[in-house]
Amino acid sequence: MSENTTNEIAVRENKPTALDFPAMMKMAETLVKSGFLPQAIKTPAQAVAIVMTGRELGIPPMQALRQINVLMGKPTMSAELMLGLAYKNIKGFKYELIETTAERCVCKFTRPGHKPLTHTFTIEDAKSLGLAGKDNWKKQPGVMLRWRTISAGLRLIAPDAIAGVYTPEELMPDAPVTEEGTIIDAEPNITATSLDEKFAEAIKGIDACLDYLISIGWLKKTEKLSDLSTDHQRYIVANVDKFKAAVCKWIEEIRAKDIKNEQPTTPV
Repeated sequence: MSENTTNEIAVRENKPTALDFPAMMKMAETLVKSGFLPQAIKTPAQAVAIVMTGRELGIPPMQALRQINVLMGKPTMSAELMLGLAYKNIKGFKYELIETTAERCVCKFTRPGHKPLTHTFTIEDAKSLGLAGKDNWKKQPGVMLRWRTISAGLRLIAPDAIAGVYTPEELMPDAPVTEEGTIIDAEPNITATSLDEKFAEAIKGIDACLDYLISIGWLKKTEKLSDLSTDHQRYIVANVDKFKAAVCKWIEEIRAKDIKNEQPTTPV
């Protein structure tokens, strides 16, 4: 068998064709019924989407189903899996853990043809991002610092190996994760019956602020937060501190602009 033929087969195996889908859907139906898949995977279609995502990254189907989560329509994976992909896809890649404590993590990444990258993430960084108060960070700050340092560093030096994905905790800080960085439950711990009440409490005052920003022309146009889909409402409930911080920042910038405009001009 020639080298060209071998390469063609490899490419064909990594790119699904239309004929693959019936078999994939049948397999996914069996897996969903088995009850052995993560709780967040509820339909065969979701399972197939995850398997296909893993296929593009060179991850076997069952490993993809265990370690890839789709949050807010985006694939996520543990930092541990990201690191594995970097080793697998980049010849000569090296990773070194320089320092790891409950206050600070420093990692060094090296790949041939590139200047070594040393990346640091501290508990102060976590506080500035509103993360330090989250349950994951309270229970295992050293672990969370380590995974944040690794994922951020890999996106800088090896984006081609990890396809620019994020860890579950980066997209949904309240999602509980294992010590290995794998998500336990892909949805915030909010029941359907309590979502409306929690969402209303979370956005209290934010809609009014957005209306004000629109009325003074600082924002062009926006939908009401209450018009968002259920998934997006869950995301806001899980990350409400970020949204409120963003609104506060907007208001501060407007005030600063108003103060500047109120200063009397100097006569010529």
